[in-house]
Amino acid sequence: MTMTESAPEAQAAAGEAPVVEAYTGLTDLVTTGDHKSIGMMYVRLALVFAVGLLGLGAVVGFEAADLTGAAIFTSTDQAFQFW
Repeated sequence: MTMTESAPEAQAAAGEAPVVEAYTGLTDLVTTGDHKSIGMMYVRLALVFAVGLLGLGAVVGFEAADLTGAAIFTSTDQAFQFW
């Protein structure tokens, strides 16, 4: 059997620092197989969608609101007389 990599004990004995992979870009993050990274991406995307839906719901709610009965001044004369 051929070994293509040295065992971790051999690396530690040789004094080499362990190799830690860091994400360097969006491509590395999207193409990962790490379950923790995938879970964090899922949570972040869910939060982005939740904020977007809340914003969209607020806009639709304001648009659908009937504000004709909430007029404080019914004419411009009343507004000027108030001040």
